[in-house]
Amino acid sequence: MKCEPIEDWKHFIGYVHENKWVGLWSEAFLFRGVSDSGYGLEPSILRILQKQNLIEEEGLALEKEGTDFFQHEAHLHFNEGLFAGPADPLSWWALMQHYGAPTRLLDWTRSVFAAAYFAVKDVGQRKRTPDGAIYVLPLGDEQHKLWQLPVSKNGQVFFPLREAEPGLFTYLRRPFGRMSTQQGHFTLSSGILVDHRTLIDNQAGEHSKQCTKLIIPAGQKNAFLGYLRGLNVTAASLFPDKDGYGRSIEEWFRLKAAQCGYMKTIGKDKQA
Repeated sequence: MKCEPIEDWKHFIGYVHENKWVGLWSEAFLFRGVSDSGYGLEPSILRILQKQNLIEEEGLALEKEGTDFFQHEAHLHFNEGLFAGPADPLSWWALMQHYGAPTRLLDWTRSVFAAAYFAVKDVGQRKRTPDGAIYVLPLGDEQHKLWQLPVSKNGQVFFPLREAEPGLFTYLRRPFGRMSTQQGHFTLSSGILVDHRTLIDNQAGEHSKQCTKLIIPAGQKNAFLGYLRGLNVTAASLFPDKDGYGRSIEEWFRLKAAQCGYMKTIGKDKQA
C-alpha cells in the first residue's frame, strides 16, 4: 500500500480527479477516512480482543454470544423492516456495526468526500490534532475478484467464520438509514484476529500498489471541513437525524471560531 502526503485542498481535488475517484469511475473504489493517520484497519472487535489478549476460540465464542444478545433484544429498539431478508450472520453484523456494536466488519464508503469528512471532523476536539488519513481500496473488475464473497450452489452467500488462511472480502447489505446517505460498504475477514491492512497487502499481491493511504495534515483539517461544508458534506447530511443536525451546528461553531482566531492573528500582525 503506497502512502501519499496531501498538501492542501487543491492538491487533494487534483489527486481525486487524476485517479478518477469521482464520477462514473468512483464505484470502482472504496474509501475509509480516519481522524488519526496512525490508525490502521482494525475492526472494533479485533481491538477489544487484542486489548484483553484473547485467543481465537475465545474471540469466536464472544462474537457469537454478542450476536445472539443483539438479536434477542433488537426487536425492542428497531423497526421490523430492518430484519427483512435472510437472517445470516453478515446481515446481523452489518446492523450491529451500523449502530456501534463491535463486529469484525470495517466501515468503508463509495464517496471519497464522505471519507474525507471522517478524516478531518475531529479538528478542534483534542489538545493536539493529529494528521488524518484516507485509505483507498480499488474494486475494478480484475481486483474485485480478490475480495468477492464465495457463493454456494444454491446462490446463497457463504462466509466461513474461521479459516486456516484468513481472507478479506467486501460486503454490501441492503442499505438502511444513514448507511445509504454515507454510501456505506464493509470489508470483513474470515479470521477474527487479523487486521484488514495485513490482508489487503497479502491478498492484493501485485495490485497492492493500487491501494493508497492519503495523509491529510492536521493544519489543513479546518480548511477541508470548510470546503466539505460547501459541498454539503456535513454531520447533518451524513447523519440525517437530530444528533447529526446538532453535530453540524457544533462543526459550524468550530469553523467560525477558527476563522475569528485567524482574523485576529492577521490584525495583530498588521499592527506589528
